[in-house]
Amino acid sequence: MWAPDRKGARYYPNYDATHLLEMIAARQFTSYEVTLAFCKRAAIAHQLTSCLTEIFFEEGLETAKHCDDYLAKEGKMMGPLHGLPISLKETFCVKGVDNTLGFVKFVGRGPAEHNAALVEILLKQGAVLYVKTNVPQTMMVISSFPVEVELT
Repeated sequence: MWAPDRKGARYYPNYDATHLLEMIAARQFTSYEVTLAFCKRAAIAHQLTSCLTEIFFEEGLETAKHCDDYLAKEGKMMGPLHGLPISLKETFCVKGVDNTLGFVKFVGRGPAEHNAALVEILLKQGAVLYVKTNVPQTMMVISSFPVEVELT
């Protein structure tokens, strides 16, 4: 996804979600192209920061292709998030994808058997899921410090 600048050189502008959705609807970009770009950026970010807990690029690209096919056949978007790649925090269950909720104890439990409610909503709106990201360490702060409660 490149655009020429005034001198004819290529550059890769940063698009916000709204602009990407408009460009997908106008068929300037396909959902597949956008998702592939997001997958490439996520792979680079993970190499530098180890930010991903689950990577399901192939499933995401398959969903993106389905969105493109739907738009070509029906002539309309599947929903307000049609073809937009969305990453999720590790705390959300995605059917068929491992889920630890950020706890080492849950490593090896196997894939989730169902989608979280938020995941179902995103999918029904046409979103493309492609990775799960780490949860912040401070998420555990409540369970890390004992709180003494005085009962009267």
